[in-house]
Amino acid sequence: MGVLKTFERRKTERRKDSRELYKNLSQEEYSRSRNERIIRYFNVQKGICAYCFNDMTLELNQKNTAEIEHIVPKSHKHITGHFNEVAACSTCNRYKADKPLYEVIHELRSRYKGFQNDNEPE
Repeated sequence: MGVLKTFERRKTERRKDSRELYKNLSQEEYSRSRNERIIRYFNVQKGICAYCFNDMTLELNQKNTAEIEHIVPKSHKHITGHFNEVAACSTCNRYKADKPLYEVIHELRSRYKGFQNDNEPE
């Protein structure tokens, strides 16, 4: 079996395992679990966005509302779990979307007022 076929088979198995994990949860239980994770990440990060370092809020529908952000987009590797999640403000989360972090990190960090580019002369 080729490497690519093995990779695709394992990717399919991971997705199946992920679905199995959540299929027994009701929508209410899933939402509560998600909300608890957002609050936990928010508290661990002391209310600071993982990407732009600006303050976040737990209030809904604000430009800086804390959201769960997948560091490696689920659409790329379908990696789930706390080790692939951080709290990011809704602005950074929307901007990053499903792009790899290395493609957008500089733009996200430049939103922080205290950010300085090491390549630019002062």
